[in-house]
Amino acid sequence: MTESVPEPVIKTIEVACNTADAFDVFVVHTSSWWPLSKHAVSAGAGKTALSVTIEPKLGGAIYEPKFDGVRVEWGQVLEFKPGKRLLVGIRAHPRIQRRKCLWSFAICLTGDVGWS
Repeated sequence: MTESVPEPVIKTIEVACNTADAFDVFVVHTSSWWPLSKHAVSAGAGKTALSVTIEPKLGGAIYEPKFDGVRVEWGQVLEFKPGKRLLVGIRAHPRIQRRKCLWSFAICLTGDVGWS
C-alpha cells in the first residue's frame, strides 16, 4: 500500500526588518511567536508549554520544556544556513516515530524596507 503525499503548505509573511533579524527571530527567538498553548506537546494536556527551542546548527534539536519542566524533543535541524535557510524534520507526535513531516524556512529579500 502506498502512502499519499500531501501538497505542501506555503506561507509568506512580509516583515519590516532586514533578513538577518527576521531569521534570528524565527530561529533563535522561536518562543516569541510560537503558539505555545496550541502547537506543543503540553497542549495535549490542556497546558501551555514553557518555550520552544530550535538549536541553531546542523543536527540541532527542536524541543519543548513542557509545563512541568520535562524536555520533549520533537524535531531536528536537517539543514542550517544562517540568515538564509532552515530545514527541519518534525515528528507529528512524539509517540509516533514513523510519521515525520518537513518544514522549511527561507529568507527572501523582496525590496528596500527603509531600514538601515
